[in-house]
Amino acid sequence: MTVDRLDPDADRDVDAWVALWQAITEHDLPDDLPPGRTEPSWWLRASPTHAVTTLVVRDDTGELAGAVRLGLPTGENSHMSWSNLYVRPDRRRRGIGRQLFEAAIAELRSQGRRTVSFDAPDSTAGQAFAAAVGAVETVHKVRYLYRFDRVDPATRDAIAVSAAEPSPGYALVRWIGPCPPEHLDAFVNAITGMLDAPLVDALDYVPTKPVAAEIRDDAVQIAELGIREYVICARSNSTGAFAGMTRVYVFSGGRGDQDDTTVLAAHRGHGLGLRMKSEMVRWLAETEPDLVQIETWNDATNDPMIRVNVALGCTRAEVWPTWTTGVPA
Repeated sequence: MTVDRLDPDADRDVDAWVALWQAITEHDLPDDLPPGRTEPSWWLRASPTHAVTTLVVRDDTGELAGAVRLGLPTGENSHMSWSNLYVRPDRRRRGIGRQLFEAAIAELRSQGRRTVSFDAPDSTAGQAFAAAVGAVETVHKVRYLYRFDRVDPATRDAIAVSAAEPSPGYALVRWIGPCPPEHLDAFVNAITGMLDAPLVDALDYVPTKPVAAEIRDDAVQIAELGIREYVICARSNSTGAFAGMTRVYVFSGGRGDQDDTTVLAAHRGHGLGLRMKSEMVRWLAETEPDLVQIETWNDATNDPMIRVNVALGCTRAEVWPTWTTGVPA
């Protein structure tokens, strides 16, 4: 089998990519709702801050036996890559993963990148693969799922009402889609709360400040793909400044993804994280009746946000290590 490049503008390639995602989800994450088309298609697209290259191995029928997606930062972190390696369940243990990884290393070397980080559900096979390619674990993440069918509406309402009580000095501001121009600067400042999120030095990653134009352009592109972006921000009644934010992307097929949730350091201790997230799921339950699940990720050391997710009604799914290794010169 040979490695070639997936064309994100070719319907046949996108169809094969979606089928690969669906086969892997069914096998590896059987409790998940199967992904539709918009979510995996989004992963093939570049953004204002990342280029994307996807290398694939096809079988005799034209289906994808495996793929490696390279997320390539174009700014301050242009020395590294975020990678995702996939092998179809019925094609595993045949060297396809190693073949794709070696092709990815060659691609990254040609670009002068020095490190690659990749993640997967924790397993003996995953740990063995990481060891074989000389990678070390740099981040320990836990995936949680919020299932709307497992939290009844009365409980959802009660959590949101209770969560609002510790923060009477704040109001919530919300929108769907790209940020309204009048809120953009305040929203960008709120996102900077992510700059002190748990990180590991071995990841070889430099936290970067959000840029208004990139935030705006990314949101426009996401909307054009048919993805609905829901945002809630907490605003201080005394200053009018945004104190924190949370964001969820809703895809086709009943799935959603929890993006960043953060509260600026000066405003922590008022329960704003739980307040924003509990109001978000209540809002989504009203406006997205077909939404079944939201997945959310936490660094295993981020106890405050893990407590928020548990209080919200999320259930723990799997541990996902991130492994990092150098790109040989």
